[in-house]
Amino acid sequence: MGGTDLDREYRNTVTHEAMVAATIAAART
Repeated sequence: MGGTDLDREYRNTVTHEAMVAATIAAART
């Protein structure tokens, strides 16, 4: 597990994108 700011930023972005995709999918149901 990387502990650098860049690694953390990357994981936060990926998590955010996943939540957005899930929200859109739920809205389309």
